[in-house]
Amino acid sequence: MYKCIIVDDEEPARLLLNDYCEKIDDLEVVGLFKSPLQCISTLEKEPIDILLLDINMPDISGIDFLKSLTVKPKVILTTAYRDYAVEGFELEVSDYLLKPIEFHRFLKAINKVKSTFTEQSTTINTTEITGSIQVKANKRLYKIDYDDILFIQSKSEYVMYHTKSHGKLMVYGTIKSVEETLPDKLFYRVHRSYMVNKNYIQFVEGNQIVLENEKLPLGDSYKKDFIAKW
Repeated sequence: MYKCIIVDDEEPARLLLNDYCEKIDDLEVVGLFKSPLQCISTLEKEPIDILLLDINMPDISGIDFLKSLTVKPKVILTTAYRDYAVEGFELEVSDYLLKPIEFHRFLKAINKVKSTFTEQSTTINTTEITGSIQVKANKRLYKIDYDDILFIQSKSEYVMYHTKSHGKLMVYGTIKSVEETLPDKLFYRVHRSYMVNKNYIQFVEGNQIVLENEKLPLGDSYKKDFIAKW
């Protein structure tokens, strides 16, 4: 679950962004503030992943407030003016949204931010869990490294391993038996017919898990556990 705070001096803008956030399952708004000064204690008390920050505000501008922070969450600037785009990106903000903000553009910005968290966790996790599994397919015995497996799909009495090096490998067996074999800290059951290597998840959108070139279904009965582990 990604934690987010919204800072905007205009109430309609705060409420609109809050409404957009509520449409995204793994995004939790922990505070709405009309001034950057009001959100300081929240930033100090708990880790915040995403800061939705207006620029033009009476007490202190979003840009000046951002410059004052020593530890920054991922920042998406929201404004009605284009003039601050260059300065915003010099401060390494994740995205820059021009008002009026449409939902599809907001969603793109959030997914962009979430993908950076995934890239960071992939760098860490791929070195933590190593190993391999032997599977028999096409009358051959394959030794597949965990890192080579993108996801696994149930196909009636068979399971299909989708791999980077060997393509698709159809193996006799059940996804339940595969689940018991592979490390559960790396491979997540996300649907009655799918398991996924968490290192290749780019982001989650509604009931879909998005990999680089694939979209997998996220079952309702698996969703809560998946989000908590991921």
